[in-house]
Amino acid sequence: MRSGGDLGGRSRLLLSNTLALLCARVIEAGAAIVTLAIIGRYLAEEAFGEYAYAIAIVQLCVPACLALEQITTRELARNRDAEGTYLGALMTSWLLLGVLALGLAGAAGLALRVNSTLLAAVLLAGLSDAAYAAGGVFTGVFRAHERMWFVTLTTLVARMTGLILVFLVWKRDAGFLYLFLALGTANTLRLILAAGVCWTGFVRPIFRFHRRLLKTLTRDAAILGGAVLAQIATFRGTVVVLTLLAGKDEAGLYHAAFIMVIQLQVISLAISAAVFPGLSRLVVTDRKTFAVVYEKGLKALLIIAVPLAVVPFSLSGAIVNLLFGGELSAVAQTLSLAIWAVIPLFLANFCGFTLLACDRQVVITRAWWLCVAISVGLTLALAPRHGAMGAVAGSLIAYVVLAVSLLGSLSREMKTLSLARVFPKPLAAGLAMALVMAHFKTASLLSMLGVACVGSVVYGLALLLLRTFTADERDLLKRTVMRKRKSQPAPEET
Repeated sequence: MRSGGDLGGRSRLLLSNTLALLCARVIEAGAAIVTLAIIGRYLAEEAFGEYAYAIAIVQLCVPACLALEQITTRELARNRDAEGTYLGALMTSWLLLGVLALGLAGAAGLALRVNSTLLAAVLLAGLSDAAYAAGGVFTGVFRAHERMWFVTLTTLVARMTGLILVFLVWKRDAGFLYLFLALGTANTLRLILAAGVCWTGFVRPIFRFHRRLLKTLTRDAAILGGAVLAQIATFRGTVVVLTLLAGKDEAGLYHAAFIMVIQLQVISLAISAAVFPGLSRLVVTDRKTFAVVYEKGLKALLIIAVPLAVVPFSLSGAIVNLLFGGELSAVAQTLSLAIWAVIPLFLANFCGFTLLACDRQVVITRAWWLCVAISVGLTLALAPRHGAMGAVAGSLIAYVVLAVSLLGSLSREMKTLSLARVFPKPLAAGLAMALVMAHFKTASLLSMLGVACVGSVVYGLALLLLRTFTADERDLLKRTVMRKRKSQPAPEET
């Protein structure tokens, strides 16, 4: 049994790690937006299209490499006694998958008969993503040791370097290919920095040929890469189909609404990734505690997701007017429906990490490809008549099916889990919040913030009145936000 002080210490560590990963993702997203803006200013419309084309080709070839970071976190969290051997095998797996991805990208470029400049851009982008994936293997070590601020540090240094180099390419008019070279240099710097910190402060890879281990790790990364590819295909595939069936205007309405939903996922991904190392250990050492942590985590994600859906739903018109002005007012209608996808996606993200901790990456990949099929299929059926709203409805149904599928798999994995303890009360509190917010009209940013605050207070009071939190959850929350007294022992390592 863990003492209350130990649980409080672990909760504070989890909170710190979540904040660190959230900062890293915000840095990634912010730097990507600014970098894209600079590249858009530098390149003409046709050249910018070629840039996006090269990136798209590479993104379809490298998901297995990018999945290695999560595989590293899982395996090193479990196998501390042999982490050098595992890290060496993971680096070997990266080399094999990286060469394969580069070959696929080059072959795709040749098959599509791109010109020599664009082919060079594809290869440079492939090398850049391969360097990013290798850096991910070493940041996976930081995640496994639950030292997430090192992830934030390496991300900050690499993204700021990339931003500066792209800016210099623009100002010096260095040329199209130098943009890819600048981004590749930033990713290589991330790799060098992460590898240096890992080798000096954590673990050094031991390169020995273990055929079975190498085969297992490479297979797991390839399977999980299929899930990464499906996540890309769900959104991008639906946009392509909607464009062909209903036109670019309708596709723009869908894209503008769902891009907000996707950006909100940084919260659930940060929380899930912070819990993931502990889940990876508990699944092999203490299945009972593993089930408890999963249930509490699922409940926490649901409690966070509900107001993140209710607020934009209730204020969709004001939010769209603030972000896009009157020119894209029609986005308010698609946003009011699309925003409900936040809830199933929050749950799906956490369930995905939990299943990965259980070595069930096949289930994750299967569920995501089912999501692709439903989203694209319903868009084909609904878009000709209902346009963007039909596509939004199809994607929302697909994400609900995704979450239900993953939840069902975990319920069968942990037969003692009762989802009835998790869902009703947060959803009822969200309904009360929506009913109250529906009585307010907003015209300015200040009034929007005021209504959101009123709704949040109502939501919090409803959670308390419904007795959503158990006694041990309330005690754990107090220990998380309050510092321990000096007389209490330091938390034990897990």
